[in-house]
Amino acid sequence: MMDAGFVAETNEEPPAYMPRRDIETITIADLLDVVRGAGESRLLTVKSLPHQDQVEDMMQSVQRAVQHELGARTLKDLVLQESKID
Repeated sequence: MMDAGFVAETNEEPPAYMPRRDIETITIADLLDVVRGAGESRLLTVKSLPHQDQVEDMMQSVQRAVQHELGARTLKDLVLQESKID
């Protein structure tokens, strides 16, 4: 999350993590993309591997479903939803 520019580490001991951008501008879909790609080597990524058309079609379907369900929902939306539950 730090490498992707979503959070910054404070200088406190132990460190805390703060959003680097307004949480109204961070979409859940963007966070999901970062989490899915975490730990991938720059030399070996899903995009660099040979693929079959059926797998590619399935991955695109999954991406469309994520966008449809999450759309423009932001981190702020998630925080406000959680606070209503409590």
